[in-house]
Amino acid sequence: NQRWNGRRGCRPKILDILVKLCQPEIREAMLVLGKGSGKDYISSIAHLYGIHRCLCMFNPQAYFGLAPSPIYFVNTARNDTQAKKVFFTQFRALLSDCPWFRGKYNEPGLQSVMFQKNIEAISVNSQAYGWLGFNTIQWVGDELAFFLESDTDDESESRAQECWEAAFGSCKTRFPKDYKMIGITTPRYDDDYVMKKFEELKGRKDGLALQAATWDMNPNLTKADFANE
Repeated sequence: NQRWNGRRGCRPKILDILVKLCQPEIREAMLVLGKGSGKDYISSIAHLYGIHRCLCMFNPQAYFGLAPSPIYFVNTARNDTQAKKVFFTQFRALLSDCPWFRGKYNEPGLQSVMFQKNIEAISVNSQAYGWLGFNTIQWVGDELAFFLESDTDDESESRAQECWEAAFGSCKTRFPKDYKMIGITTPRYDDDYVMKKFEELKGRKDGLALQAATWDMNPNLTKADFANE
């Protein structure tokens, strides 16, 4: 709740999105935001809030009706570089800067952090599905519109729907009343899977669909700054 002063604190627009995103009735969300909007910050805070809630439980596995195995918060990025150096760098920085979490997690790795009570956060590549057997309670598709068959070819076929549906099956079967699916991305095409899902979620009580331009999200930028883009 610290007031945004242009240097430190949470931007008002980001805080507004996070408040809506973290409402308990929201199961699926699609956030279509311009470049520089703070997408990785939003993803990191959403994961940390979910982890915070689990750590506040006496026994989260028992609460959710699970065997004593890890509960996962999974961020899926377009490629390994994004998974390690973009999202997880932001996640680790916010984690280490929050006094509440101190003493509640092991030394972070390049793509994972193990917390107390068998809670783990991981960041993975969209090309790999090794995490599908995990007990995933919350999944983020980071730059979902750019999940492609070939990461080196921007004109290759989209894998956004395939990745979303695979994650949905993993989350829904294990946490039918508590899972949360979040797509957060800059837009690509008007009629791609991301925008179709966006329109679907606009009409669902358990869905959240939000769209905003960079200059609406970042008070340091204006529309005029992008006149030559």
